[in-house]
Amino acid sequence: MMLNHSVRSKVLIPLSLTFLVLILTFVFTSYRIRQHEQGAVVRQRYRNVQDVLTGLLSYNVAVLSSTAELIGGQKNLQMAMEKRDVAALLAYSKPIAGRIARRLHITHFDYHDSHNRTVLRLFLPEGNESRSVPGIIMRRAIHSGRPVAGLELDSTGTFAQRLVFPWRVGGNLIGYIELGIDVTPVLAKLRKITKIELVAAVAKHKTEQGQWAEAQLHHGAHFPWNFIPHKLISYASLKIPRQLAAHIFNATPYGNIGPTLRIKGRLYRAALLPIVDAGQKNIGDLLMLADISGEKTAFQAFLMRTVIFSLVLCAALFIFAFQVLGRVGRQLRQGEDMLRQESASLAESNHWLQIEISERERAEQKLSSLNLRLEQRVAERTIELERKNSELETSRQDLEKTYGELKEKQATILHQNKMAGIGQLAAGIVHDINNPVGFISHNLQLFERYHQRLGQFDALQKQLIMNQADASLREAWESGRARFKVDLVFRELAEMAGECREGTSRISQIVKNLSVFARVDAPKRRPADLRKCIDSTLTIIGHELRGKVRVNRDYGPIPLLHCYAERLNQVFMNLLINAAQAIEESGTIHIRTWAEVNHICVSITDTGVGIPADKLAQIFEPFFTTKPVGAGTGLGLSIVYDIVASHNGEIMVESEEGNGAVFTMRFPCDGAADSVLAAAAAAAAAEEGRGV
Repeated sequence: MMLNHSVRSKVLIPLSLTFLVLILTFVFTSYRIRQHEQGAVVRQRYRNVQDVLTGLLSYNVAVLSSTAELIGGQKNLQMAMEKRDVAALLAYSKPIAGRIARRLHITHFDYHDSHNRTVLRLFLPEGNESRSVPGIIMRRAIHSGRPVAGLELDSTGTFAQRLVFPWRVGGNLIGYIELGIDVTPVLAKLRKITKIELVAAVAKHKTEQGQWAEAQLHHGAHFPWNFIPHKLISYASLKIPRQLAAHIFNATPYGNIGPTLRIKGRLYRAALLPIVDAGQKNIGDLLMLADISGEKTAFQAFLMRTVIFSLVLCAALFIFAFQVLGRVGRQLRQGEDMLRQESASLAESNHWLQIEISERERAEQKLSSLNLRLEQRVAERTIELERKNSELETSRQDLEKTYGELKEKQATILHQNKMAGIGQLAAGIVHDINNPVGFISHNLQLFERYHQRLGQFDALQKQLIMNQADASLREAWESGRARFKVDLVFRELAEMAGECREGTSRISQIVKNLSVFARVDAPKRRPADLRKCIDSTLTIIGHELRGKVRVNRDYGPIPLLHCYAERLNQVFMNLLINAAQAIEESGTIHIRTWAEVNHICVSITDTGVGIPADKLAQIFEPFFTTKPVGAGTGLGLSIVYDIVASHNGEIMVESEEGNGAVFTMRFPCDGAADSVLAAAAAAAAAEEGRGV
């Protein structure tokens, strides 16, 4: 009997605690899930409120725009406005004002002249004095010349949706039509559609107390001036307590406000949103309150029914387990007797197991000796595999070295062929252009000489006619000279000759730069000014940069470099073309030169798309390119690197993706750099002395 009670207590107590924990966990989880779902539903309702409000305001804008166009098209109103006849304007506008007030609920109807002064206010005739209209909507309409609509806050503390319509007749601006609709009916309609309580508040410093009080009496509101500090309740579909309103509108950030609010025995989920005017300035706050009292009551009833059902189910399970465990206890006592009998038989079996264990130990010793011999054979095979692997690795390294040399030779051959083609093309272009340019230059010299002689002859002719001819001949000569515009012809011939001479000079300079950039003779080391090399390259690739890239040149004093100038031209061309192609629409390339001790430095900076960090280590490898397939061979920067290296120089690159790239080259030179630096320092000191 003792065993029976022990089984029941050991099972039923943990089982009861487990049921209790499960029920509590279910209640807590259900509550949390309900809170989350309720929050999501309320947020969706708030989004629906915003969507409906946006639709209502858009509808009002469409109504105001159509009404303004209709009013602006009235001929009698146009004539009265052009004449500034206020009496006629008032007489013609009164019937229209009555109709749009009754049918469209328009509450503001004003006329303003082209100088922003009020001509007539239909709904406030006593306010027709000439005044400037400072509203942001009016300023935007004046600036853009198009109709502009938006929210504005009146001095009465009410929101109005206004439209300013530029009034043009025959393309001429004769004034502005201003229409407005009070937002209070819109909020009431929004509350009716969405079933969400709405409370709107504005800042006191933007409102005049007397006009506020009159507006409150007109709208039948019941919120005094000092209802809450710093804010005024402009519209409310629900009367909220003073302390709660002060806390919400003066100390609560925008967004959802806590889990729930209790107002007059009802529970609400609340959210606070800003109200912005046409100038995107905060002119008030909108409080949205969703009633969740019924939902919470229904959820509490659901939890109560669920807990009662769970307790009844647990009690039934407890009774069932109590009976089952009684039978289990009796079966356990019978099993205990059987275990005693089997214990004796197990002792005998243990004796035989000891004998079997000793035999297994002897077998394990034999397996150990076999395992040692097997390990020796595995070690020998491992040494042999390592030797084979070393031989394979050596072969792989030799193959990679041979492949690298092959790629370098291929890049060199392509570079040489490319430069040879450029040299032959440049030689042909220089020869073909120099001959006609020489003819043109020689003919221009003859043209200027003949033009000078004709001028001398014309002066002599004029002197003879004016001194010796009679009046009729002089009059006929002057009439013919004016009819054929002889003086204009002489002036334009001189200007045309100057322009042609300037054009031939520019063609000669381009040909000279082309011949310097790609010499047709074999390259030789010679002293060269890298600044002139850069200028020559910029002239050649000007068509790639024109209209897209602005080039800034910051040339510091540098000595001459003993180098292959034609190859360095190729370096500058590749770097400048790459920089131009990296700039997608428009940008800047900055070129800078300076001298250091025993070194000449050149940097090329662009404002392009930059180079990804994982690609910087590969950009100088042959055939590597980040351009699309078919857009590049991947040899440009490899050739640049080889040419700079052949001059014992070095090239460095700095780049961030999206922030452009900087390529810097340093070339060794003799001690002339020191003299250049000294001369530059002396010049700077002299300039400073002259300034003092």
